[in-house]
Amino acid sequence: MGQAKIKQRAAFAPQLIEGWEADDCVNFAVGLARLTGWLLHVDWWSTSTEHREDIPLDQLRPLRVYVADNHDQIFDVCGTRSIREFSEKILFKLIRTRGLGNGGCVHSVLRRSKALIAASTMPTQ
Repeated sequence: MGQAKIKQRAAFAPQLIEGWEADDCVNFAVGLARLTGWLLHVDWWSTSTEHREDIPLDQLRPLRVYVADNHDQIFDVCGTRSIREFSEKILFKLIRTRGLGNGGCVHSVLRRSKALIAASTMPTQ
């Protein structure tokens, strides 16, 4: 059996991944954060091209919610990736397919209590 088939069997079922991706992976990331105690990370799309920390939530659109360790590994529904690989293969793809136009990506790290509140109030597309 080929390596691709073995990797595919070790992954989550495609239906589960589709369900998690429908809500920007909020449920998957919150569940994994609860199990591991790691922090939740959220990458947002902002129409502002300048980097500011005070952009209101209503001006941000969530791209992806995920869990990361204390190094450079990101744990996402699509597997474990380095920050660079995650940016190139997941975030850039989301930005292109959603046709978000000009703007930039804003990153935030949420403690569990803040993350649960933010996840329940994230704007839907």
